Amino acid sequence: MGERQRAGIKDKFLGYSLDRSNYFGIKEFKKEYPSINYGIDDINSLVLEILDYDSDLLDTLSANGSPIFLICSKPSARTFLNQGGFTALYDREEEDWKTLFHNLWENTKTPKLSRTMATRKTMLTVQGNWTYYIFMLMTIFSFLYVLYDILERICAV
Repeated sequence: MGERQRAGIKDKFLGYSLDRSNYFGIKEFKKEYPSINYGIDDINSLVLEILDYDSDLLDTLSANGSPIFLICSKPSARTFLNQGGFTALYDREEEDWKTLFHNLWENTKTPKLSRTMATRKTMLTVQGNWTYYIFMLMTIFSFLYVLYDILERICAV
């Protein structure tokens, strides 16, 4: 399944946990939504992703050697779902990627003349920086040291 579907399942899981007034197991969620083609281990990994994102969304109890045995929602889960949940986060991230790729595509389509003008403008702004002056000073000292070393070797022969 794709990332958008995974986000939708996470939202369903949070919604199911909000509808329940007590702790429940992952098997109960799987029985409630048999159309989800995820195994118990896959749903367990989704719960871990939810907890990695924000541990204030779910409360878990561990037992029988399992780190996640029973699950219950916390009050902040309702606020998170009202703001759109994981699906809205996925949509925002997808929109950010589209904007980034669009901007990169537009930058590659600029003509050569405007690119050379842009590099000239940046060169003018670089000249005002102290790092540029320090770099130039270090280059001059390095050149003088090499010149001194060469002259010293020539005079020693």
